[in-house]
Amino acid sequence: KFDNLIQIILASQGKDKGIFKKLIRKMYGYIIQIRNTFVPNKQGDLLFFRYGLDDFRTEELLEQLENKYKVLQVTGVSYKKVISNFFNRSVYILPLVQPSKNNSVLLNHDDTDLVFKYAIFFAESVVNTHRYNYGVNLANFKHFEYKLFFGLDDANTVYPLIYAAQDVGIKTLGFQHGVYARRHEAYVMQGIEKYRWYDNVLVWGKYWKSNLLKNSRLYSSTYHIVSTNKHYYDYKYLPKKGKNKVILIPYEFLSDSIKVGEYVKTFIKAGFKILFKPRTDELLQLQLKAYFLDEFKDKIEVVNVLTPEIMAEIDIIAGTQTTLLFDLLPYNKPIWILETSFRLMYDMVEDGFARLITEGDMQRIDEIFEEEISKEKMINPEYFSGRIPVVDAIANYLDVGVSIK
Repeated sequence: KFDNLIQIILASQGKDKGIFKKLIRKMYGYIIQIRNTFVPNKQGDLLFFRYGLDDFRTEELLEQLENKYKVLQVTGVSYKKVISNFFNRSVYILPLVQPSKNNSVLLNHDDTDLVFKYAIFFAESVVNTHRYNYGVNLANFKHFEYKLFFGLDDANTVYPLIYAAQDVGIKTLGFQHGVYARRHEAYVMQGIEKYRWYDNVLVWGKYWKSNLLKNSRLYSSTYHIVSTNKHYYDYKYLPKKGKNKVILIPYEFLSDSIKVGEYVKTFIKAGFKILFKPRTDELLQLQLKAYFLDEFKDKIEVVNVLTPEIMAEIDIIAGTQTTLLFDLLPYNKPIWILETSFRLMYDMVEDGFARLITEGDMQRIDEIFEEEISKEKMINPEYFSGRIPVVDAIANYLDVGVSIK
């Protein structure tokens, strides 16, 4: 199946997209470059890297930063929003660059080395794109006077921005946006000895720093700086009023959603009430559709905001791949990691913060449920999310200076 997927990708990339479309795309790129040269504020406090103007991960953070600092957002902007933000001086629009097409990889689909050749093609495309973007950003950043480049701890697209900022003398500070785990090679990087990234990174709490120091030799003990979570949660404990056995299922954009859907069907058949927590950046219908739960959709209740009142009614939180499982630990609810082919979150099980639920467990899920809710849990919220606000951590960092890994 994977080989078939690669063939489809290569076939689509090999098609001629049309000279006119290519010309329009090229003109758009030039216009954005010119716009970034003249429109954005040249002086300020922070360059703030975000995934987009509507990035839910950084909405709260942006508001906090703008209350204390003069911020220039460094972000991608969709075609629909370019016109309305074209003269917005607080936005630096990331250049849109299409990876170069190397037709030499578009060989016979029966080629036994097809996957390997595509991997080489993809790596070359990423490197070429990053090198181009680095040059564009460097030319613009030379005219900027900012104290700090601050952004999510991205491990895919941020490098041209970090390197450009560092090469013009701007300090760089990352901020944790997702799980650090033993199986997450993007951050653990086994076998890597030299790695150029942010000068330092703010992490949510002591757990995340200790997890990386335990699983990776890449970082020094001073590289990660404890701050607090990117989201605020009101960890207020209220008594449960209802009698339903309630399981919370958060949507996970990267998971075996079909397998998770099978677990959900079994929960429903066993008499559990299912609450579904969607993400705000994707259509609800598409999120539900990913779990193939059409016949059970009337038995699933959607909750967009997890208030203390809603959390009081929830007995179990179950999932496979979402950071929300860690975020909700201080509510002292049992966490179930549903066994699938994705094992990123198994740290929770190995560290004693969650229980692994397998297909075999489903035959006695009622018994397991009673066992779990009868256990007393007491999680220290500060272990996972410290008390130092991000704005204060940034101020401290700018005063103290950089501590290189």
